[in-house]
Amino acid sequence: MHSSKLMNQPLISLKDVGFTYKTLTGMLKIDRFQALKSINLDISPGETLGVIGSNGSGKSTLMLIISGWTLPSSGVVSYLQEDNPISPEEFYKSIDFIAPYTELVEELTLAEFLKFHFSFKSLKEGMNIKEVITKSRLEGNEEK
Repeated sequence: MHSSKLMNQPLISLKDVGFTYKTLTGMLKIDRFQALKSINLDISPGETLGVIGSNGSGKSTLMLIISGWTLPSSGVVSYLQEDNPISPEEFYKSIDFIAPYTELVEELTLAEFLKFHFSFKSLKEGMNIKEVITKSRLEGNEEK
């Protein structure tokens, strides 16, 4: 289903999202650090999002919340698939993000790593690992 209504419908929607880190610093003392406050954001199908900012500005926290890895302290994150609400657990299967702290298993070749990765996540319909390598401009590196 690819109606213009669906293409304009946000795939991910953040409404008044906030996140506060809490750290136990002593006997019954908790320090709080507000990493995100009142974030409102809609991400549509096919849209690419880049997040920039200084160290400690909440970039990684925001990406973890968007991807469903972390729940916000306040606000609501909604996910849609084909115009229907879905849970973060289901949405997680169809999203990827790249972050500086993402680690690669160095013992695996590119082909082995992608096979491993796609054992957890589904390839887009009609795609295969060879096409992923080609679209990533990594041809000739399959065994590296």
